[in-house]
Amino acid sequence: MDVFLLDVMAEMLANPLYFLSYINKRTSYIEEFLSSSEITILSFHLKNNLYLEDDINLVALDESIVYDLDSALYVRKNDILVMIRQMVF
Repeated sequence: MDVFLLDVMAEMLANPLYFLSYINKRTSYIEEFLSSSEITILSFHLKNNLYLEDDINLVALDESIVYDLDSALYVRKNDILVMIRQMVF
């Protein structure tokens, strides 16, 4: 885990219970998810609650899953909504 991932987790999992739930599920499914980065798995969790059926042994995730998370972070970090509101009004 790097500092950037921790920042993203703190931003997107703002409630401490959500944060702990993700950590718990992630450690429970440590062998079942295959990804090039941990942020991809976090993005999958935000969309699907990191839940697997009992008959699934391995999930391979590609980086396209992160697009929505990247977009949400860009908006949050750069206050795009504030800028749009200022232009409209």
